[in-house]
Amino acid sequence: MTNQQFRPNLLDLPISFFEYDHKRKAFANFPASITTLRRIALTNYYQPITEAINNEPDKTAQGELKKQLPATTPASLLRHRKKDTPFHE
Repeated sequence: MTNQQFRPNLLDLPISFFEYDHKRKAFANFPASITTLRRIALTNYYQPITEAINNEPDKTAQGELKKQLPATTPASLLRHRKKDTPFHE
């Protein structure tokens, strides 16, 4: 068995996430933190909230529970659109 070098992918790109501001009843304008999708997926920090959302039959109550989760905004820097450009560029 050989050791394969770790190859980053989309799960390892830094992302910002925004917390819900209960006073303004909207998500914040500035990110609360920067993390990766891999870190969010592998942690159990949000598991109780997501299980409560999945088990809640009422859509309004689900919406209120979802406000406890951070929001992520996908974005990318596209330098050009060549089909033959490797992902790492």
